[in-house]
Amino acid sequence: FSVSGYTYRYPFLHESCGINVVNKNVQPLYKHLINIEHPSMCIIGIPGDTVVFYMFDLQVRFFLQLMKGYVTLPSKAEMLADTDQDIRAHRKESQSTHTHVMHLRSEKYLNSLASMMRGESPVPPVLLKIYFESFARRCEDFTAFRKDKYKIINEKVFVREPGAAKYPSK
Repeated sequence: FSVSGYTYRYPFLHESCGINVVNKNVQPLYKHLINIEHPSMCIIGIPGDTVVFYMFDLQVRFFLQLMKGYVTLPSKAEMLADTDQDIRAHRKESQSTHTHVMHLRSEKYLNSLASMMRGESPVPPVLLKIYFESFARRCEDFTAFRKDKYKIINEKVFVREPGAAKYPSK
């Protein structure tokens, strides 16, 4: 299963594509996205516990740039080594064996994709701040945190409007 509780299953993929699910990990994927065995294939949205919708958008744009030739992938050996290094770093930082959990690695992961792209800026700091604030709010008040509203002021600043006061539970 994934962080969200969903099971990673791809019954429509033939074994010749080289994608396997082992201990909740879809592999081998370079940057949690590109099929290392067949780099013209990607799976969008595998990582969890991150700025999810920003990540979806960035992954799609990364793959489009790859297909247009604007992004150059390293060799297969380098992609495997990078993926192995990422897995080892995750296991050192976390007790979770689910290597697609980003949480504290979100900024590094998103910026690693952006740095390989043509004309892409690093992840706006405000998005990461909102992600961590909303994560803390979820832990603090699980029944009301989804009602919070976030207003972005600029690249670094946001304001949280508690939604629970505006929209009382029925």
